[in-house]
Amino acid sequence: MTYIGNIQIPDNLFSEDKRNEGYFLRIPSYNTDVEKLIQKCVPISEQNGTLINGRLKAPNANDISNCMITMKNNFTLSTIYIINCLSSYLNISGPQLGEFPRNIRNTLEALSQLGKTESVIKSTFVKYMFWIKLYLSDSLKSAIGGSHPLVFYAGQLSLHEMLFFAALSDSGYDIIVLDTSGDTYYKTIDPEEKYSSALLIPGGSQFPQDFSLKKTQTTTSHSLQ
Repeated sequence: MTYIGNIQIPDNLFSEDKRNEGYFLRIPSYNTDVEKLIQKCVPISEQNGTLINGRLKAPNANDISNCMITMKNNFTLSTIYIINCLSSYLNISGPQLGEFPRNIRNTLEALSQLGKTESVIKSTFVKYMFWIKLYLSDSLKSAIGGSHPLVFYAGQLSLHEMLFFAALSDSGYDIIVLDTSGDTYYKTIDPEEKYSSALLIPGGSQFPQDFSLKKTQTTTSHSLQ
């Protein structure tokens, strides 16, 4: 059992222990112990992973066009198709992608089970491809290799972002989400908490209205000098 302040975290969250899957954890409230956890997570995510303040960036028209060229306008919800697309788009061989394509397919199938159209699922895959290249190009191989890069995110997750992070955690990434708007909205997109687990924050309250990881990032950088 490991604690940061009074927050209980998995024993091997920040270790190099070999495990097939990563953690997908969210923090729905704030206090000084959360601040301690933030100060630990920021440098780790910057060194091996990524730090995201607010929503994941939306692809622009040129980004979408580049993805569509790779997809060759014949979208198919299959692991082989996803392997071929990612291999070409990321310039990574299929075997180096490990279980990542299958995990991507699983989350896209979850959208299908929710009744989403093929057009929505296709556009979601375009977002996935863009996000992988933008945020994960430096850490994907190490995640597949078992090093558990950390994605540290602050904001309110959308359905597509949540499913994307679920695919990442199943592929070896550790995901920690500061759910700065509280847990109410999250539970509308994952009512059974199937994809992530909330950390108990004893004595926690709402995040400050002006909370920003950018501000914390600057403070943390100064403290490390």
